Amino acid sequence: MSNLRQLESKVQDLQERAFRAYEGSKADMKSRQNGDSHAGSGVSFAELEDMIRELDAANKELERARNYKNASESEANRVERKFEQGAYGTLADTRPLSEQFLEASAFGKQVNKKQVSAVLPNFNVKTLMSTSSGFAPANPRGNEVVLSPQRRLMIADLIPQDITENSIVKYMEETTYTNNAAAVAEGGSIPEAALAYTQQSSLVEKIATWLPVTLEQLEDVPSLRGLIDYRLSYMLQLKEEDQLLAGNGTAPNLQGFLTKTGILTQARGTDSIQDCMYKAISLIRNSGFAEPSAVVMHPADWQAVRLATTTTGEYLFGVTTEAGVERIWGKPVVITPAQTQGVALVGDFAMYSHISRRAGIRIDISDSHSDYFTSGKLAIRAEERLSLEIYRASAFCKVTGLAGS
Repeated sequence: MSNLRQLESKVQDLQERAFRAYEGSKADMKSRQNGDSHAGSGVSFAELEDMIRELDAANKELERARNYKNASESEANRVERKFEQGAYGTLADTRPLSEQFLEASAFGKQVNKKQVSAVLPNFNVKTLMSTSSGFAPANPRGNEVVLSPQRRLMIADLIPQDITENSIVKYMEETTYTNNAAAVAEGGSIPEAALAYTQQSSLVEKIATWLPVTLEQLEDVPSLRGLIDYRLSYMLQLKEEDQLLAGNGTAPNLQGFLTKTGILTQARGTDSIQDCMYKAISLIRNSGFAEPSAVVMHPADWQAVRLATTTTGEYLFGVTTEAGVERIWGKPVVITPAQTQGVALVGDFAMYSHISRRAGIRIDISDSHSDYFTSGKLAIRAEERLSLEIYRASAFCKVTGLAGS
């Protein structure tokens, strides 16, 4: 028997019971009025009131069931017509998914409700919902930022540094040194010595860059400002390293070591790299009267040194299980792509060079550039000012011809 028929039968039964109870109550009341003290076979008015409420609730439930039946029949007729026209392969169950699940799984009969399964063969799915085109799972991003590969900063660490308040760094260079000292007999004429000094100067030059960014970007990601400042500062230091090595000295460029007038040169020729480097060290000792403090080499040139072997195959700079010392003839080797491949720089950086910095790196931010104020943009500018003083050019030697075996 369908649910609708059960409801109709229930309502009919309630109506008959309520009618009988009502008639019985009327008869009891009439009997009491006539003086019959034994009357009392009917129900009380309270019980009759409960029956009426139950009958009212059943009537409402029956009305909802009839409305649902009419709507379902209308929908079924429409689907049947579509099915006859070939629009569907299998008729879909139009009931709510929860109702289908409870019926298919017999949820109420399950003893263990921790896991209940149900097969819904006619569930109507019009569009497949997947993570690619539907609702993707939450996957919060971590705080890690993977930076692009850039070379290590190494050259400036070789050179003594301090702060200057001047735009031109001046120093005195001894350009005449005449030593006529000699053994002199008693009463003899003492030879005269000569010294002369020339003022030299090095301009404080500026290295700068800037980055445009929207106001919303900085507001939405507050930590981004620190990252931008760091990366802009790093850009300045990378360019500074290029200038320290090879700046041509024409303003606004620094005067770098490799282009400095008076720097010594040692060509490799047919020598091994090790022999050539030792000759450069000796040249500085003999001509520049200085003791080299470091050697700057390109990684590819150092590779040739590190892989050098004896005639029996042993590596000269240590076994392959060890990193090996990055020194040549006792001098620390700075290995950096900032140095031109095939060229090395040997010198006494500690004694005969100096960096004067004008207050370090400065970071400024403004919306006054172009139409940035009206378009909600900001310009972040980074700049530094410094000079490189090379006190004695002959304390440095450029070694050439290192490329190749």
